[in-house]
Amino acid sequence: MTDLPPLDQPNAYVVLGPDDQRGPYTLELLISEVVAGRLQDATPVWWPGIGDWTTFSANPAVAAEIQRRRSGAQAPTNAFAPQPQPGQPQAGQAPQAGADLQAATAGADVSSSGADAAAAPYDQASDLAPIEVEPTAADFEAVGRPVEGFRAGSAMGLDPMHGQNFADLIRRSRARAEAAAMVEQIDERFTESLLSATNTLGLSMTSHSDEGGMHDMQFEDSGGGSLSVSLTQITGHLVADPHGHVTLDITWSTSGYEGASSTDTGEHGEIVVTAGGPDAISTASVSLLLALEDYVSADHIVDTKALERDFAAVAAQLAHSLEGWDQADTD
Repeated sequence: MTDLPPLDQPNAYVVLGPDDQRGPYTLELLISEVVAGRLQDATPVWWPGIGDWTTFSANPAVAAEIQRRRSGAQAPTNAFAPQPQPGQPQAGQAPQAGADLQAATAGADVSSSGADAAAAPYDQASDLAPIEVEPTAADFEAVGRPVEGFRAGSAMGLDPMHGQNFADLIRRSRARAEAAAMVEQIDERFTESLLSATNTLGLSMTSHSDEGGMHDMQFEDSGGGSLSVSLTQITGHLVADPHGHVTLDITWSTSGYEGASSTDTGEHGEIVVTAGGPDAISTASVSLLLALEDYVSADHIVDTKALERDFAAVAAQLAHSLEGWDQADTD
């Protein structure tokens, strides 16, 4: 009998029907139930040490032990199920799929001591318990990419290792989901800070669209001036990049400017003024790069006060360049 696995260790599992996997039990108990006719020889079974699910008749050592017992002593008493009650399986029948596990194992010694030492088949209840995850740079990089779906096989053909692999997949999926939520929250904080800054300057938003990876917003003040803002949308790639930055393009437009156009080339940080004359629209615009590390901490907390400060400074400077708007008029 040296080829037999340990019969007294509760680490064997059986499948009694669709989505009806049970265990752990001792092989001693399960073999006794097969001999008694309450489990079929073709019942799927698994225990640590075999690569995939088998059946009692397909494993030579177990099949030989069952045959030895059938040709010897009288079959043991029922240890796998209680005395039948109305509506329950009768003696000689395997418990049907979906039957209550406690009723099916009444009187059986199914202590789980030592069962955790080896990989067990997939246990949905434990694998789906809350898991603490910490998104990595790779998770942020993957935000927005399509994720390949997981397709489980039937219980009969399920390798026990798939349970652990599925649990790992859940952890990775949750990490990606948490990273995506962080990215979305950071992006929201940037736009909220821009709205707060323009509000303090007496500007009201008239339109907002998100296309081509940009937030495009329009604002107006009570004096007829308008502000156009184009801000890069935050992505997982930007958050993962230690040198990630967003582009901020702002243009202030107003009438009544009597000055001349600027001679600046529009290089980084230069305000370009285009004069339209006293009765036409003149504009002042600037393009800047905002480093995420200046506003987003290592634990992904956004410094909204710093964003509001810088957004307000840019808008006010552009308006002042045209001398067509005075913040004091809004106080």
